[in-house]
Amino acid sequence: MIYGAIDLHKQSSQFAICDENGSIEEFELPTERRALIDAFKRRKPTRLLLESSTESEWVALLLEDLGHEPIVADPNFSAMYATRGKGIKTNRRDARALLDACRSNMYRPAYRRRRGQRYLRQQILLRQSLVRSRTRLICGIRSILRQEGLRVDGRHAETFVSRVRERKLPRRMTLLLEPLLLHLDSLNQTVVQMEKHLCRRAKRSARIQRLMSTPGVGPISALAYTALIDDPQRFACAESVRCYLGLVPSEDSSSDYQHRGPITKAGNSQVRGLLVQDGWCLLRGKTPAGRRLREWGQKIAARRGKGKAVVAMARKLAGVLWAMDLNQKEFDMMR
Repeated sequence: MIYGAIDLHKQSSQFAICDENGSIEEFELPTERRALIDAFKRRKPTRLLLESSTESEWVALLLEDLGHEPIVADPNFSAMYATRGKGIKTNRRDARALLDACRSNMYRPAYRRRRGQRYLRQQILLRQSLVRSRTRLICGIRSILRQEGLRVDGRHAETFVSRVRERKLPRRMTLLLEPLLLHLDSLNQTVVQMEKHLCRRAKRSARIQRLMSTPGVGPISALAYTALIDDPQRFACAESVRCYLGLVPSEDSSSDYQHRGPITKAGNSQVRGLLVQDGWCLLRGKTPAGRRLREWGQKIAARRGKGKAVVAMARKLAGVLWAMDLNQKEFDMMR
C-alpha cells in the first residue's frame, strides 16, 4: 500500500508520499486541477489523507476519478497531529504529521455529503449572502435618510425601494440614493427568483414536504436542514443532532460544582439561525397543529423569558425534524 498526505491550502499545497519501501517523497503543487491531474494521473493507487476544508471535496473527487483513495479527515481530531512537534509549524511538518496519521490509521473521517446536497447547500449559502447584502444596503440607505431627518421602515425589504421613492426627497438626495436603489431593486429580483426556484424544488421533494408539515418550518428551513444533515441515519439520537447544530447548553462542571452556560453555537450557524426563526414563528403563531409545542414554549417563556424559550423551541424542532426525517413520517401534534 502506498500512503500519502496533503496539507491543503488555497494557493498551493504540500504533499508527502510514502512508497512500499518506506521512501518518502515531498513536493509542493499549486492547488489547481491541471497540476493535480499531471502529478497523479500516472501514479499507482495511493491512499491520501487530507483535512476537511473548503477545497477538500473537489480535490477528493478529482483524486477518486484518477483511481486513488482520498480520505477527508476531521481536523478537530487532535490525535491526528500527535507526531507534529510543538512550537514549530510549517506546511512540510503538517504534511508529515498527516502522513504518519494515514499510515497508522490515526484519523477520524469527516462526513462527505452527496453531490446533490452539496449543490443545494451552495444555493442556500448564495441566497443567504444576497439577503445579507440586501440588509446591509437597506441599513446604509436608512442611515443616510436619518441624517436628513427622514425615516423609512426597513422591515419589509421587498417594498423598501418603492417606499423610499414615494418620499419627496431633495434633488441631491435623489441623485445620491438612486444608484443604491437600483442595486437594491436588482438584489430583490435576484432573491425572489432564487426563492421561487427553491420553493419549486421543495414542492417536488416528498422529504421536504414531510418536514414542512411541522408548524413554523418553511421551505428554506427544510431545504437548509436536509442539505446539512443529508443522511439522518448518521446520527444516533436527537441529542446528537442538537449538539451538531450547537443548540445544547455549554457546560463547565467538575466534582465540586456544576455550571451550565449559553448554547455552544457549534456547527452551522445558518441552519441554527433558521431554526430560531422557526421557533419565533411557532411561539407567536396560532395554528392548531402547533398548539402543544406553543404551550410548552410559553411555559418556558413565563419562567425564563422569550429569548431562552425560543432557543428551547429551536432545540426541540431540531430533534423533531430529525425523528420525522429518520422515520419518514409527517408531523403529529399528538406526540
